[in-house]
Amino acid sequence: MFVIGISYGISNYFYTNPASLTIDGNYFYRIRYLNADLKFANNSLDLSQIYNNFIKDVEWDNIQKANLLNSIPQSGFTAVIDTIIKPIELSTRIFSVSMQYRGIVTTQAPKDLFDLVLFGNDLNRLYDISHFEFSRLEYFDFAFGVRYPLIRPPDESNSANYQLLQQLSIGGRLHWYKGKFITQTDSSSGSVATTPDVIVGQVKLFQTTAHGGNSFALDLGAFVRLNKPITLGVALLNLNTSFTWNKDPYYRIIDASIDSLSMEHYIDTGSFDSLYSRKDTIFSIANFKTSLPAQISVQASFQPVNLLTISASFQYYLSDCQFICDFQQSWNLDFYLSLSKFFTTGVYFTTDLKKDYIIGNYFRFIRKGASLNLGIEQRNGFIKSAKGLGLKLYLDQNL
Repeated sequence: MFVIGISYGISNYFYTNPASLTIDGNYFYRIRYLNADLKFANNSLDLSQIYNNFIKDVEWDNIQKANLLNSIPQSGFTAVIDTIIKPIELSTRIFSVSMQYRGIVTTQAPKDLFDLVLFGNDLNRLYDISHFEFSRLEYFDFAFGVRYPLIRPPDESNSANYQLLQQLSIGGRLHWYKGKFITQTDSSSGSVATTPDVIVGQVKLFQTTAHGGNSFALDLGAFVRLNKPITLGVALLNLNTSFTWNKDPYYRIIDASIDSLSMEHYIDTGSFDSLYSRKDTIFSIANFKTSLPAQISVQASFQPVNLLTISASFQYYLSDCQFICDFQQSWNLDFYLSLSKFFTTGVYFTTDLKKDYIIGNYFRFIRKGASLNLGIEQRNGFIKSAKGLGLKLYLDQNL
């Protein structure tokens, strides 16, 4: 099973410490609704290549074809589309409830397949088109969280306000994941052989699928605020997330082949149908399990002046991941600038300290306790050179 990373800013719900207070100090409730988050990433083509070759100009010469092929690494082309829609989330100073939908599609295709499609077949060559994979996961997440302050912030008029430890909270969040659909490639094989006279090829794909499942998971966290404008937090996220897929689980074997394909046959018969065959074999299987990765998150923030907050965090997966796999470990740095009571903005940087990184920007427009929040992020590049793009929109209402 392959994975490709999509990372999220430290303010994302997946990384939220259930012990931290996410409501502005002057309010008691926050309703977040119309939350939409869409991300796309791949390992080969940047945004300028996608625009120039698939939108602006779809008729390629040999130079363009060669450039496209050279952009794909020997390991093949991989891509992921990740969609999160959260209709509503309610947060108070003590508890929070939310629901969301998430859908993830991942695919991997061998480089030889693109070579064959772009340039046609070379004579007397064997094309390796194995290691093709396709996976799709959809689920709903219903969550309930509780936050308990062990040490409450002292009153500003009290001299105790000068003690080092200003606030200590613990919290937890229980998730009920309702799996909607899953399909994943267990293995694949394939090749195409060409001769001066004919083309012969075969592809086999082994796919596991189900249409429903359930899972429970737990988040635990602790949060500290010091007298200096410093906060510290640690959280264990997605503990014990193991989906049991028990609705219509089945196993599919897709077997497609081309036998003695030739132009001579096409001229004689006017069709390739008799030379192409596909056989799908489907049989029921027992319930099976998949999991979302458990994770540890460590966070800290510092406010040197009222206008600026600097946050840093570290995330690390404690278990193997099959679908949602950001960087196995990631470091995040976030700068949040409050320019006025009506507008704030920020930028964050995420990296795995190897070769992958994310640059993100977000903007918040505030009016009478309500705010419109917009975000954009680029992966492994900036603007045109990025190989991934993320867009986010949500509305907040503080009461």
